[in-house]
Amino acid sequence: MVCGGRVLEAAYLAYVAAKLRTPGLRVEIAPSGTDPVSLVREAIRLRDKENRDARSANDTRNVFDTVWVMLDVDGFVDRIAAALLLAERNDIRCAVSNPSFEIWLLWHKVDADLHLSRVEAFRWAERCGIVQASIPKSIQTHALTGQFNKARDRAVLTDTMHSREGRTNPQNNPSSDVHILIDEIVRGAALARTEEDLML
Repeated sequence: MVCGGRVLEAAYLAYVAAKLRTPGLRVEIAPSGTDPVSLVREAIRLRDKENRDARSANDTRNVFDTVWVMLDVDGFVDRIAAALLLAERNDIRCAVSNPSFEIWLLWHKVDADLHLSRVEAFRWAERCGIVQASIPKSIQTHALTGQFNKARDRAVLTDTMHSREGRTNPQNNPSSDVHILIDEIVRGAALARTEEDLML
């Protein structure tokens, strides 16, 4: 997992890993403000290095199952299409949030289907008690617990609305693919522990 956000994305993924007890989830944080193409290139670099290291150690099973990049549209509208094309050509999966990752957090608590800026999404999430703007920013994970299905449903409903209206990226604000990433992590955790209830 490669993401550009130093705080919220990393904290959310740590929350998911802790809830699901998935120690194999590895998160690489790129420098804040890194453009989407650079994030995808970093994911390719890390994946290729992991593969080389595994071959050198004669352990080709010890490689990443899937490599994901978390991308925000806000501030990088002109770079998203190039990043997605590069990712597709290199078998890198992307979870794109528009305007930003904060919309995904917000959907854990409220319906939000109107166009938002990153700042508006963050402030709304702050008013809902999901994030704190203190330095450093933080996620109030207790506000997320048990709300994943609602967030996923809201993301899917909003995607359906955008599809019906013919809106694609970057006009599909708000939107987020984070639920697809989390569903994959949950499936992987379920394979490791088939008899346990996995709840986010």
